[in-house]
Amino acid sequence: MSWHGGHPDDIAIVKSDAMLSYAELDTLVVEKIEVLRQSGIGAGHRIALYETSSIDYIITLIALIERGVVVCPMNTRWPETAVSEAIGRINAVLLQDVLARGHNTQSIEASHILTDHRWATVVFTSGSSGAPKAVVHSLANHRASAQLSNQNIRLERGDRWLLSLPLYHVGGLGVLFRCLEVGATIVLPDGQSLDAAIMDLKPTHISLVSTQLYRLLRDKVLTNRLSHMKTILMGGSAISSHLIRNAVDEKIPLFTSYGMTEMSTQITCTQMGATIEELSTSGKPLIDTSIRLSLAGEIQVSGPCLFQGYLTGDALELPLDNEGYFSTGDTGYFDAHGHLYVVGRNDRMFNSGGENIQPATIERALTAQDGVVQAIVFPVADEEFGHRPVAFVRMDESIDVESLKSRLRNDLPGFMVPKRILSWSEALDEGVKPTVEMLQRLWDEYNSSY
Repeated sequence: MSWHGGHPDDIAIVKSDAMLSYAELDTLVVEKIEVLRQSGIGAGHRIALYETSSIDYIITLIALIERGVVVCPMNTRWPETAVSEAIGRINAVLLQDVLARGHNTQSIEASHILTDHRWATVVFTSGSSGAPKAVVHSLANHRASAQLSNQNIRLERGDRWLLSLPLYHVGGLGVLFRCLEVGATIVLPDGQSLDAAIMDLKPTHISLVSTQLYRLLRDKVLTNRLSHMKTILMGGSAISSHLIRNAVDEKIPLFTSYGMTEMSTQITCTQMGATIEELSTSGKPLIDTSIRLSLAGEIQVSGPCLFQGYLTGDALELPLDNEGYFSTGDTGYFDAHGHLYVVGRNDRMFNSGGENIQPATIERALTAQDGVVQAIVFPVADEEFGHRPVAFVRMDESIDVESLKSRLRNDLPGFMVPKRILSWSEALDEGVKPTVEMLQRLWDEYNSSY
């Protein structure tokens, strides 16, 4: 491979019972490429992978990209029917189905020069609102994202980044490409719990969401281990000021960020040694990332990390304005020092009694309260107002809900104070972004129990 920075003897991948050097990884990738060649898999083919992260998965993914194949990592949480529908929607073929047909002596060879600007992956968005979209990235997109991240969050030979996110998620692919760029080690939990992987495999870098950090900080031994790492990169949703204060007090090397699948992971990020105030933002734009606000306050982005387009069948759609900017669907603003605050998503906004409500505004007010760690707000039908906000909240057991509502009235207009504040459901920890359907189901279950 000509595009990774590993020295032959450096460790490329490590898990609890195995490790591979970069030299060994190269050998196994070459062997896998030969298997692909004999099976007739070649440049431009779209091959879907539907399995959990493993050493063989990583080898296969790299080999497919080296072969010029467009890799389509599928969400292993989806049922097989949803996977089949998604694969058919992008005219891909499941790798196992191709290999099961046996070797094909008339293998397809690359008919064009394999450049970094070729299509490399198709990643499905989380689909928190509406059907997941198939996002096409080039190898150049992934490499640019890795390089810009590594410039901001120092990653070098000898460092170890825990692959705590799945490879069907752009965040998981981001870890893979960052490590390959500089020859760092990919740390693979491979069935271990997050706690065990942190203690046993001793990563220097890790990507987390709020729920994970909250749980880790409840254990003094794990908290001490986090404080000796180089980077704890936070993403997925807004982080409560309470949680940030706890992390800073424990000397956790925290970075907060804002990103999306269409920009190959990070768009903005804080820097090393950021203050509590700075960590309460999404940070500043990464170098070479163009970001601006529309007149309506919508965040628009461009730059080398910008995806190739949405894929349906063989048709590619790249919805840009005349100046080459992509509208993210998020609204926000910059402070006087250039830090980005993300206000919310246009597709989450709802109307209550004639007033437009951004759930993120209520979520920030909730997580600013002492003892509140996490909050998700969503609309429920209401006979009088059309819709009213309801919140699932992770909070200390000592907090009185009515008292919490009273404090919120000091920060929010009355129509934004949630109709109900419900205890956090563990079901919300199943994914980074709960879907509208999941929230509605949980609300229906709550009502049916009373």
